[in-house]
Amino acid sequence: MKIIAFNRLAGTPVESFGGIDIIPDSAMILPGKPLFVPDFGADRWIGKISLAFRINRLGKNISEKFAPRYYDSVSAALRFFPEGSENDMTRRGLLSGCDGTFVHGEWVPLPPAGMPVTISGPVPEATLSAADISIDSVIAAASRYMTLKTGDIILAAVIPGNIPAIQDTAVTINIDDAPNLNLRIK
Repeated sequence: MKIIAFNRLAGTPVESFGGIDIIPDSAMILPGKPLFVPDFGADRWIGKISLAFRINRLGKNISEKFAPRYYDSVSAALRFFPEGSENDMTRRGLLSGCDGTFVHGEWVPLPPAGMPVTISGPVPEATLSAADISIDSVIAAASRYMTLKTGDIILAAVIPGNIPAIQDTAVTINIDDAPNLNLRIK
């Protein structure tokens, strides 16, 4: 399993190169486990919220037209990296792959086509749909260069705003007013 993160805001064009991180599965925090703020990389770590899509079948060179067949559920996801490394691709890519710097919530079925997903939490509320973040274009772009496998996670766009990784706090992110991701920070 791999996590493919497109570092772009919703509504910006999907570019196949530049701004893409491949995050190893060792970066994933297991359900119920806390985030331990790393003691290297920076004095302050921040989190970025994304809408995550789970790949449900094997595919390579997937046409945008057929991309909806390749994902089946959505979740909130949170990636942590050192503050100030957002624009330094080499440093951000390396440090966002550290063990314990990625977490996702419960997988929920996709809403009917065209219905938006509302994410709320410690950043301003965002209402997004698969069309807003161009998930079909993202899957087509990613599958040109690598085989997508069952269980892979695609982070198609980030939501504006940062969540500071402050020790002894908790973060809750909701999808459509239902708690989806709960994380303790140690």
